[in-house]
Amino acid sequence: MKYQSTIFVDNELCAKLQSGEVTLQCGQWIQLAWCDKPSRWVGLTRGKSLWAVHYPVRMNQFSALCRSITRFQPTK
Repeated sequence: MKYQSTIFVDNELCAKLQSGEVTLQCGQWIQLAWCDKPSRWVGLTRGKSLWAVHYPVRMNQFSALCRSITRFQPTK
């Protein structure tokens, strides 16, 4: 995974993520406009809901969540 700086997700970017216009790498750090701590991006659910894990989270917890989303296939 290529490192990128934390991406700020506001309502506009949220809509673009849901429509598929913008995609993010799983594990990317994001800052949601409505949260005060950073989160890690997991992906979209089948219902087009954003799935992010909020700080603090252990890597093994994050990996388990990534494996449980059926649309997402983790890279090794």
